[in-house]
Amino acid sequence: VSLQREAQEVFETREATHDLAILDRLLRDIRDLTGADEAIYWRWVESRQTLLPGAWSTEGEGRPVFFDMRAWGSLVRESAEERQPRQISETDGATRMATAPIVNGSALFGVLTLTSTIGLRLDSDALKSWVPRFATQLSSLLELFDLRREYARHMRQSGALLAAVQRLHGHRSPESLAQALCETAREVTSASVAGLVRWNEDQHHGVVQ
Repeated sequence: VSLQREAQEVFETREATHDLAILDRLLRDIRDLTGADEAIYWRWVESRQTLLPGAWSTEGEGRPVFFDMRAWGSLVRESAEERQPRQISETDGATRMATAPIVNGSALFGVLTLTSTIGLRLDSDALKSWVPRFATQLSSLLELFDLRREYARHMRQSGALLAAVQRLHGHRSPESLAQALCETAREVTSASVAGLVRWNEDQHHGVVQ
């Protein structure tokens, strides 16, 4: 296992793709249960203070296709900022859009939205009960993803460091050990170059080994 940044990015990209597939399946179940056209997980990006679609129920699409940003975007933002569910109902009593924040303690993961052009299957009271519960399920899943990614990163780092130590033990001559130290340091830090300097304390002078 390598600690090079490129290798770690490959592992993390693979894990993120797997996580998104699980989120998509859960959102499709929520969509079907509520009669929505689309269920979306809007991911909160702290650095930009904005919401971006992170996963959605619509199969085979590179982005959500049934969400009307002009009509519903401000309520999604409100739901995130105020940490409260929101609904939009038309004069015929049908609820076209329902949201709930996805939170974990004080942390905001994002917002869940359910939208339908003809009205969601559940009435307003049922949506007030169920949409926050769906959001809680998403929160638990996202927390598990974070924990698993952190654990996997720790295990990769531990495995790579153990392999590096074992590799160093296999060198007996100073020259080969010095070379192995440089290669290991480069791998662990993702640096492009590593050097070993032998320092002479009496002369206050170093020589590249």
